[in-house]
Amino acid sequence: MNVLFVLLPADRMIDELAAPNHLPLRRYPRADSPAHLLSLVRAAADPAATTAWRGLAIAVLGGAVLGAAVNAILTAGFGMLGGLLEIGVPLGFGVGAFLGAFTAAMTGTASPREGLRPLLQRATPGSTLLQWTHADPAPLRTLAAAAERAGLEYCLRLA
Repeated sequence: MNVLFVLLPADRMIDELAAPNHLPLRRYPRADSPAHLLSLVRAAADPAATTAWRGLAIAVLGGAVLGAAVNAILTAGFGMLGGLLEIGVPLGFGVGAFLGAFTAAMTGTASPREGLRPLLQRATPGSTLLQWTHADPAPLRTLAAAAERAGLEYCLRLA
């Protein structure tokens, strides 16, 4: 998926880019700070802007390891499950993996894609993030050139 992100400062207008009407535009709300813009992007969970697989994998693996460790301690130290580690550790691993996946699903693990994070960190109070997505990269390259001429910061990600 080809996508262009442009960071529009509070004192600039979108009209400076002369974007074609046939390109779908997603306009994120104005942000108070870089952290606020980061949270807006994460909350939108747009596949073009975020990825959730790394966070999900970390949550599942972390839960599995923690569950196995806790069950090993309870089994060996306190005699739970008759002291049988061959039952306690796999059981803890499975329950921990489930709880890690459940936690990830309930809290969300979306994080901005690699090239987008530096752009979000340069946001100033009142900045707006604009996002165009199109199958053909040519119009996005034209928009990126217009953003560069206008002195706007942008991130172009081509499939």
